[in-house]
Amino acid sequence: MKKTVFLLLMSMVMSAAVSAQEKMTLTLDEALSIAMKNNIQVITAQNTYNTAVADVLPKTWGNNLPTVDLNAQYSLADEKSTFITNSGVKESAERYSYSLSANYVLFDGFKKYGEMKQARLDESSALYTYENTKQDVALQVYKSYFDVLKNQQLLRVSEENLKRSEEQLKRLEERNRLGAQILSDVYKQKVQVGSDRLALNRSKNNLNTSKASLNSLIGIDVNTQVELKDLGLDVTFDAAEYNFDKAFSTALEQRKDYLSGVKKLESSRASLRNARSGFFPTLSAFADYSWSDAFKPGSFKEIGANDRVSVGLNFSMPIFNGFQTSAGVIRADQSVQTAKSNLENTRRQVALDIKIALLNLQTSYENVKLSEENVNSAKEDLRLATEKYNLGAGTILDQITANASYAQAEANHIQAVYDFLYAKQQFNVAIGAIETK
Repeated sequence: MKKTVFLLLMSMVMSAAVSAQEKMTLTLDEALSIAMKNNIQVITAQNTYNTAVADVLPKTWGNNLPTVDLNAQYSLADEKSTFITNSGVKESAERYSYSLSANYVLFDGFKKYGEMKQARLDESSALYTYENTKQDVALQVYKSYFDVLKNQQLLRVSEENLKRSEEQLKRLEERNRLGAQILSDVYKQKVQVGSDRLALNRSKNNLNTSKASLNSLIGIDVNTQVELKDLGLDVTFDAAEYNFDKAFSTALEQRKDYLSGVKKLESSRASLRNARSGFFPTLSAFADYSWSDAFKPGSFKEIGANDRVSVGLNFSMPIFNGFQTSAGVIRADQSVQTAKSNLENTRRQVALDIKIALLNLQTSYENVKLSEENVNSAKEDLRLATEKYNLGAGTILDQITANASYAQAEANHIQAVYDFLYAKQQFNVAIGAIETK
């Protein structure tokens, strides 16, 4: 018996410990920080950037260093050959050789310098693309975080609405028991209570779904119970601070996708210069040391008797290569034109994003004010409808309708507030200023 009780207590303790481990309280900054580490889009963008960084070293420092090669060879023939050496005539079917060579390009039509510049530009473009991905994911985190907070508030509205309906049902049932209430009004209110319970279940499901979506987005277990710290609901808006021209100018300086496009255009121009370098001659310096013999050397002196050292210059002038260089120049020039078009398209998209963000911001702010007035009006309407019904001057349908209108007005106000908060972050993304902590 004692053993059974002990095992039961241990099981309860372990269950409590596991439950505690599966709960997490998050601030918005913490959610952003976790997402920047775990989100797959961010990880993929970072890997792409790391690949671009890896290409920089060989195309910068590597291009300014000589190439060095070491070769060694051993061969065995099916017949022996006769050799006259310092120690007499010998036969051998073997052959030993090795060589060490170095080569340095002195001039290649400035191609290696162009490749150095292009590699750095590609790295900068990849960095901006990586930062842009982080900002896109940050906006998703903001929206998902806001959705959870919004659904928590909507759940509260559903609970309060159901509570009012149930209290009204109790009053009607009591009055009906005393013979002072029409039975049909009781049934109408029961139907309304049932509808409100369904609405509450939907609100609970929406909250749980939004929490799971946030977990998945930031890269934690979807089964983890997250509790979010509420935000200060700042719904102030000064239209003078949100000027299109100022925002557009700021965006062209900060938007990562636009800056990435600028670097891609510069990189394509560098690639065009590299392609044109194929029309120029190439001049390189070389140095070679080699040794070859049919016998293994017995001393350094024997090595010196059969080695060879050479240094020199190599000049190469392209005459005709089947129009390959010309075709490469044409392709590179088309890449420049494509990069120009892409940059202009991004510029137009920036302008559109800012315009839409400003319109959404203005509209959502107006909706906050309108919905706030509607809440006050609906609350007063519910009070009057309840009083009229209690005095016998109104119907139960009037009271039910007023209660439903009040609940809907509260829900609309909550939706408007979080739409406004999200619109602010959309504007920050549009100008490239969203936080990605």
